[in-house]
Amino acid sequence: MGKKQTFIVDDQMGIRLLLKEIISSEGHQVKEFESGQALFQECEKNKPDFVFVDYSLPAMNGREIADRLSQKYGNQVAVYIMSGYSMDEIDMDMKNPNIKGFLQKPFDVTEVIGLLKENTPS
Repeated sequence: MGKKQTFIVDDQMGIRLLLKEIISSEGHQVKEFESGQALFQECEKNKPDFVFVDYSLPAMNGREIADRLSQKYGNQVAVYIMSGYSMDEIDMDMKNPNIKGFLQKPFDVTEVIGLLKENTPS
């Protein structure tokens, strides 16, 4: 089986770089994007297996991105919402079955690795 495709969407370069380092060390192919628009341009060419997306993005927030991914791919993409706020503060509902987890920033490296392993078929 080929490398898992993991896409990171965050408007903060530091977060993208940190996540890219963690996730690529787990054997994933990683691409990073500053916006939902850039993500969906790439989705025309490649389907991600995992998407880590910041909740608070200009133009399209993390939940809207998760919903669009569901419309495009059904339940084939595991989405993780990230935020500096708690789930309660952003009123995050986890009704979208593609949303597999929530990471509160700053996050722990082992938490990211655990989420990836949890949703990777062996």
